[in-house]
Amino acid sequence: MLFLTNEQRKFFAIPPIEDNWKRIEFDGETNYRAPKKIFAYVDGNNIKKVVETGEKWYNEYGVDERVSDDFKFILPKTAKGSPKPLRSSTFEKITPHGVGLFFSSEDSKSFVLIDSCDTQQYYYCSRSETDDLFGLSFEEWVKMWCEQSTKEDIDDIYAFSKMERKHVKYREGDFFRFKIGRRSYGYGRILKDYSLMRKNKTPFWDVFMGKPLIVAVYHIITERKDVSSSELIGKMMLPAQHIMDNVFYYGECEIFDNRPIEWNETEYPINYGEGLELRQPPNRPIYFQCGPVFKKIDGGELLFPDVNLRNGAIGFSLNVKKSVLEKCILENSNAPYWDSIHPKWRREDLRAPENADKLKAVKKQFGIE
Repeated sequence: MLFLTNEQRKFFAIPPIEDNWKRIEFDGETNYRAPKKIFAYVDGNNIKKVVETGEKWYNEYGVDERVSDDFKFILPKTAKGSPKPLRSSTFEKITPHGVGLFFSSEDSKSFVLIDSCDTQQYYYCSRSETDDLFGLSFEEWVKMWCEQSTKEDIDDIYAFSKMERKHVKYREGDFFRFKIGRRSYGYGRILKDYSLMRKNKTPFWDVFMGKPLIVAVYHIITERKDVSSSELIGKMMLPAQHIMDNVFYYGECEIFDNRPIEWNETEYPINYGEGLELRQPPNRPIYFQCGPVFKKIDGGELLFPDVNLRNGAIGFSLNVKKSVLEKCILENSNAPYWDSIHPKWRREDLRAPENADKLKAVKKQFGIE
């Protein structure tokens, strides 16, 4: 079983396990969501911490729940609630709080996430550096993290642990900074707010869930937290992406300036395909969406029907890795970015270099120069 020591917890701003806490052990299923063992740490009648651990993964987070005197039930927080049996499956429904640490390792590939359950922000995500941490066990990674921690690092993560949840207003043209790796920052721009187009009833091909934004990341990695918008204007960007608004709404990506958007500032995602209406072909309309450009052909011919070019996938995180961005900066090119994309997604993105002829044909179909 994997476990942090109290001394190691200091380097993650995670509260220690006190000597007087009672430990309650549960057996869990051996799959990704439920590990072999779950340990609940109780101070009096209050669960303070949960550690879920197995041979290849570890998850620790804070909890604030009261239990019955016999430690068989979690007590309701309100008079209208009812007690819940205290068992392993119950913890999937409990709201965690404080700083959490998650580690998993499969096939010699490891993943690490340090986040705040209170603010919905990440402090560190290993995949912002590279796809996987190869060959590192939990013990090796924790040792490396602690040995490499400076006083400034410890102060920084403790400041992160004390942050309160906030809701941030954002708008098109905002510049933002974000952590990429442990000590470095990247910079980007909000280019389009499709939820605003929904609100204003501006026509566009709405194939997205949630509150979709289009954002792009600049070719810059730095330890500076004070890069200005003037320094960023004119820099090359990675191809823009669709993203949910969570990282902006909760303040994980920090907005620091705003300027009007120029059309030539980036390469917007392109959505092309047949409509999702119930009508059957050939009566379905054909759509083209690229940033603010929206085109529709009723009853048109779908070019390249064997490839899904709708490009409607959307996630919660920036699609950028430090290792890939470093190569793009070094080569002053987005070629390393395209080389890093999964072949399926690259084949279905009209902006990919090998799709130049397809894009030309699609633009011609809609009369776009």
